Amino acid sequence: YLVRTRDGREFSAKYLVGADGWNSLVRRKLFQGSPRLLWAEQFVTSGTMDKDAMHFFYDQRYKGGYRWEFPHVLGKRVGFTRGTDERPQFLERHGRPIPYDYDQVVNGNACLVGDAAGQANPITFGGIRIGMAAAKMAAEAIVKGGPEEYARSWPRSPYASPAYVKAFESLQGMDNAELFRSVRPFRKGYGKISGALAMLSGKKYRELYRAYELGAKWGW
Repeated sequence: YLVRTRDGREFSAKYLVGADGWNSLVRRKLFQGSPRLLWAEQFVTSGTMDKDAMHFFYDQRYKGGYRWEFPHVLGKRVGFTRGTDERPQFLERHGRPIPYDYDQVVNGNACLVGDAAGQANPITFGGIRIGMAAAKMAAEAIVKGGPEEYARSWPRSPYASPAYVKAFESLQGMDNAELFRSVRPFRKGYGKISGALAMLSGKKYRELYRAYELGAKWGW
């Protein structure tokens, strides 16, 4: 591969790793298709909250997503998927896409990791842990002789489970009454016992509970 930078420098390499974000140039040049995108907005506001607390709000208006409120040195961070809530009065505003649901991670000696590979979790919007796990898999495969093993190991990874996308699509279709019913097994908190009992409670929310189980075990 030959990479030419904007300032005219050139770099050649046998292997190419695209870790260049959701709008990856490597993916657009060497791979087919693109991840699905959720657009999230986050605002820094002057409101106050407990510095040791994090608040999460689930509602049908968030269409499978949620609203979050985290402490900030200037007040608090408030965020949600774009267009699902009113923008607060803010001191700062940030927005970014959350890429998910993309299958191709290797093409020849080129591979993708992180947001370039659409490896974010659509339920939580988390992607740092997942991207690091994918990068480790890709690096180990390349050290052993090529990224082919990464192409085989990534789909088997718990981070790549289709349960997350299925759960997100299930959440998108729920109204508040059904959201409430779906979390009733966890009204005293989520744990191994409550998770196992939820899985045994019926088929209706099994995909959702499977995603919760994977997230609790492997991290979001």
